[in-house]
Amino acid sequence: MKNLKVFAVAAMMLAALVSCKKNDSPAEPEPKPPVELDNAIEYNGTVTEIKSRFVDMETGVIYLVSREGVTSAGQLDGVNDEYVSILPGDDVESDTNVYEMDFAAVPAGFEMRYVKDGETVLDISETSSDIVSEGSLTVTMIVEEGAETVTGIIEFSMTLSGDVEFRGNASVVLDMSDEPSLYPENDMTFVVDGEESAVGTAAVEDFEGYVMFTVTPEPDAGLFNDIYDGGYDYIQLLILPEFLNQDMDVLTESAVIYGYRGSDQTELSITPGSGRELLDSGYVRIDHEDGTEEYVLYMSLNFTGGPSVGVNATGMMTGDTPQEGSTITVNGDTQPVRASFYLDMDGFVYLYFTSADIEYFGEIEDAVGYFGLVLSEDDLTGNEFDITATDKYFYLFYMDNMTGEMPAATSDDDPLEASGTVSVERSASDPEQFVARITVAFGDGTEVSLDFDGACLSVDYVPEEPNEFTYMGVTESIQSVLVDKSGGALWEIWVSAAPGLDTVADFEDDGAIHITAPEEAFNCGAGVGFSTFKDTMKFEYDGRTWQYQEDGSVMGTLEVSLEGDQITLDFTTYGDLSGHFAGTATVVE
Repeated sequence: MKNLKVFAVAAMMLAALVSCKKNDSPAEPEPKPPVELDNAIEYNGTVTEIKSRFVDMETGVIYLVSREGVTSAGQLDGVNDEYVSILPGDDVESDTNVYEMDFAAVPAGFEMRYVKDGETVLDISETSSDIVSEGSLTVTMIVEEGAETVTGIIEFSMTLSGDVEFRGNASVVLDMSDEPSLYPENDMTFVVDGEESAVGTAAVEDFEGYVMFTVTPEPDAGLFNDIYDGGYDYIQLLILPEFLNQDMDVLTESAVIYGYRGSDQTELSITPGSGRELLDSGYVRIDHEDGTEEYVLYMSLNFTGGPSVGVNATGMMTGDTPQEGSTITVNGDTQPVRASFYLDMDGFVYLYFTSADIEYFGEIEDAVGYFGLVLSEDDLTGNEFDITATDKYFYLFYMDNMTGEMPAATSDDDPLEASGTVSVERSASDPEQFVARITVAFGDGTEVSLDFDGACLSVDYVPEEPNEFTYMGVTESIQSVLVDKSGGALWEIWVSAAPGLDTVADFEDDGAIHITAPEEAFNCGAGVGFSTFKDTMKFEYDGRTWQYQEDGSVMGTLEVSLEGDQITLDFTTYGDLSGHFAGTATVVE
């Protein structure tokens, strides 16, 4: 307030002086003093209140956020927030409680960013400080004797190129109380209800893009398959590489925990979809430094009505380190995108994404679920739009194959009972390459987030199915096929892994697969089951016969197309025997 008073007195003195002089022109108005900031920032004349302030204890970055309730850097990912982040320089030292920095001499390691609506407005570092013509940053630490908290007052003010003013003032409170560690302190230890024992083996592997960390009391037990085959006690954590180096709340985040105790055959399974009710609380993390093969596992699990379990173990990654990749998050459960497909039709592009490990689009109904969208091909520019405030056409949906529910949202909805943002870009040089960043909350409460960068497969692609049959888990190539039509209305098909067979006697001597079906079962355009031809259709192999039973205990389906000597054959008993063949058959009339 002192400066304001001085300014006011100076203004009055100037007014008195002017009144004693003759001046035909009116006096120029005095500039208004700058607005005092209190937990706020001002950029180019716009003041924004700071509602969340915190320090990321892992990185040391200070965050000043306009949104209320933000307590971690992870909450800023994929959200169009406004915030300032400050990372002090590598050589920050001060013998007092005040640290001052002149933007004319930005230290190494210093970085300050201003992000608005999800876009970086400013990024100031040692190599980019020339965008600041003048300015300073001051951090004052207020330490009260005996207090368990320290308050940091952060003030900065700078003039940017173009005479844009950027300044801010905020307080950040740090909890300095000596809280007990969340995880066991000693490496290679289990802790159960306070009792400590040794971890014998810590195995770290890549499993379908996950970091899979398995620990067992058994020394030198090998990798997970060895641990499993040995029947040893174990506990295992799987997380995506995106979640390394951070605490994860098992009750709300995408961590997967498996366990086994051979002494009483107890199995543990906690996933985002099931098993969380077993815990009162649970936290896990895997730490890893880039460029190294070492991983450190921490676990702290409190079971409902049961023990508290802690783990601290260090292991070395076996095989290639999994890399961060495309992900799809459904109601908080984050999974890798394992399959993606596209279709061009009438000026629109259809895209489909799923975490299911499927080979082609025809298998998508076998997935637990999949996310799909339709956009005009002219809107695949990468420019983000809000679905609640756009004139672009869009159709978004999530198909849950387990429940049959399919929440959807389209630009034709009135009113639109959904919210979210969409950004999709298609490569100009490779039409199969897409980058997609999408978040959507459907009206029924289903929330989907997609972060994708990669190739999509055409929905028209169908892989060539190999000519082979599988019996009791063993697969063999089909080398010879014969169709015997000499029996009148009842036709027979012989299938063998042996090459060069061309007579019925050859197939009988070989012990080949023998399929009997009426003529009308051929060229139906679809599969037919035992129940369609109860008395006349059967499969025979290895001394066994599969045919219709009244109790429904035996099932089988045959689909066969025969044109001249060209045959396409598919058969299955939905268990022990199945096969496919497309090619030339010997035909006996």
